Amino acid sequence: MPPHDDGLIARATVTVAAAPGEVWSALVEPAAIKQYMFGTTVESDWSEGGSIVWKGDWQAAPTRTRA
Repeated sequence: MPPHDDGLIARATVTVAAAPGEVWSALVEPAAIKQYMFGTTVESDWSEGGSIVWKGDWQAAPTRTRA
C-alpha cells in the first residue's frame, strides 16, 4: 500500500535530566540514533517543518515496531 499524507502530525513531550545540548546531540547525531532506534539511519536537515526519513531493515527484525 503506498504511503499517503492525511495531514496528521505526531507530537510528544518528555522531560530529560540532561543539558539541552546533550539531548539535541542524541536526537540528531546518526551514531546516537542508531543506538536507540535499532540501527535505523535518519536523514534530515533538522529545520523546522523539514522532513525526517527513517531507513532500516524492518523485515530482518519482525519484533521491531515503527511509528
